[in-house]
Amino acid sequence: MKDKIKLRRICYYLLVIISIQFSYGLDTVASSPVDNSERFEKAYQSCKELYQKGDYSNAIASINDMLDLTEERNEIDWQLKFKSLKAWVLHYNSELEKCEKEIKTIFELLEKNDIQKESGFLFDLYRLLSITYAKQNKYALSLKYTLMGIEVHKDSFENEYTREYINMFCTAGYTYIETKNYVEAFPLLEKAIQLSKKFGSNYNLAKAYHTMAILYSDRKQFDKALEYHLLVDNILENINEPRLMLIAKHNKGVTYFYLGEHAKARDLIKEAMTSFLEINNQVSLIESYLFLGKIDKETGNFTGSKTNLETALSLSKKTNSIDNVIKISLELCELFMVRQQYNEAFLQLDAISDYIEKSENPELLKQVYEFYFILNTKLGKNDKALNYFERYKVLTDSLYDVTRLN
Repeated sequence: MKDKIKLRRICYYLLVIISIQFSYGLDTVASSPVDNSERFEKAYQSCKELYQKGDYSNAIASINDMLDLTEERNEIDWQLKFKSLKAWVLHYNSELEKCEKEIKTIFELLEKNDIQKESGFLFDLYRLLSITYAKQNKYALSLKYTLMGIEVHKDSFENEYTREYINMFCTAGYTYIETKNYVEAFPLLEKAIQLSKKFGSNYNLAKAYHTMAILYSDRKQFDKALEYHLLVDNILENINEPRLMLIAKHNKGVTYFYLGEHAKARDLIKEAMTSFLEINNQVSLIESYLFLGKIDKETGNFTGSKTNLETALSLSKKTNSIDNVIKISLELCELFMVRQQYNEAFLQLDAISDYIEKSENPELLKQVYEFYFILNTKLGKNDKALNYFERYKVLTDSLYDVTRLN
């Protein structure tokens, strides 16, 4: 299966390169500026198509080819356009630091050539920075660029950027959800729903409903979350948004898991996972294997759970996702603890000590300290157990101080 998928991806990539270099005539030297513009546009759309399908590695390779060509021909505007697209691909491929660096080179290119881009272009960069920082748990920076994006485009968003402008309210809402600030999140998502209905943007409405489902899931109100997932389903049946459809399907499966409907959860997650495998979307695959491991654990399949969780852990290490490595290791640790394999659980945590030291996620660290407290207690190491209990208590108190007003 994997060999077939790999062969299919290689063939598709070769076809894209051939179409860019020959069908669009970009390898020819004598072309008019108009012809070049048309050909660059076709090449750009081909790269964008790879990105929209989630084929990020091939999208990046194709974009890099075009960046070499645009730099060689000193096509500054096209360099900016391909760089912007590359930054988005890097973001969705979870290469967040590379995404930040790519955006920095865009601003440097603008400054070097004394270019004043239209508000829409800047809005797009601010929007990308806002969600990139949100994924890195840098919520203050995320909100900063979200608000900058809304401000720069608030008087002129009724154009091709209407969809993205409305989506900024979802981004801000999601950022507040991640900080457990539901009071601030809710009105932003209501605003996104209101604007989506006003301008007839079904994509934005589906995205707003989907983010509202995430809010209720985060608050453990899974029945209410499912209501919003079903609203998303009704919209996505009539529009072509494959990436949102896959994510929504996976998240709906997760909601069913927490509602205890394990068969429905497994079916939806595996269905989405098939597409994630085909496009080699490792970020989403990590979540798929993680929740399949959770389902197996809940249904008593220890071997299946361990296999799925170890696969998720391996992928997380390859993508250098610190939070995912810790989160999945805690799941494995709990799996061992349920079977009273306390030494194995202890070793599981010790094996990721480097990741724990680098983590800046207080919620995850709180869970780590709790597990170390329990394990040291079980193994009769009472002094160490008390030490971890104190750490756990300090973090719990600090988190309470931050979230109690939310």
